[in-house]
Amino acid sequence: YIAGTNILDEPNYTMNCGNGTAVYSPASNTLNLNNAEIDSRYGEGDNSKGAITFDGDLNIVLSGDNTITSTSSGIVSRTGGVLNLTGKNLHISSVYYGIMVGRGGNSALDANITIDSASIDIEVKGSGNFVGTGIQAEGALSVKNQSNIVINASHMAMIGNGSISITDSTVNAYAVSSDAYQAVSSDNEILVDNSVFDIKTFSTYGSFGLWSGNDLQGTVGTINIINKSKVTV
Repeated sequence: YIAGTNILDEPNYTMNCGNGTAVYSPASNTLNLNNAEIDSRYGEGDNSKGAITFDGDLNIVLSGDNTITSTSSGIVSRTGGVLNLTGKNLHISSVYYGIMVGRGGNSALDANITIDSASIDIEVKGSGNFVGTGIQAEGALSVKNQSNIVINASHMAMIGNGSISITDSTVNAYAVSSDAYQAVSSDNEILVDNSVFDIKTFSTYGSFGLWSGNDLQGTVGTINIINKSKVTV
């Protein structure tokens, strides 16, 4: 769904989005965004809905300069699967999540996000009972191959519950509210490999910038910073 419209119901699986287009290929589960301008009020007040809402696996290929403005979330799935984002550029302004893939309560499902050779900036405001989260994968979150990510989220910038890996990339992850939580967190391993990782939290409550492990789930977190990475917290 794009801004509440099922793209499978559109001629040639194509939607005009501002001055650009969104084109879906069912055979490869690929959504091509070409200078797309998606302005969505779909699911306003519901953090499980987004400007792009999908089930299962999805590949998003970015061409040109793409923008998502949403009164709910940016790109979201609550039903498990794998989301792959490639290309340039994407700007997301949303309220609840910038990008989120969850399992819907089924721990057997994948819920992974991979950002590969992409340039993405995200701004998430938070509202009411829902905090603002930049990127969350309930599974593994991977950023690689010269990706450039900038996140300004009210409460949490990056969460990879299964793991977080940043390889050959640059990431700025900022939690900008005075009542922010951990800026970057995982229940398991965090790996930074040959990358630049700048982390900030503006919390006045002593929240951590970089957090790994979860006592409640019995997981022992590790943080590995290798291959001349530069990490600033």
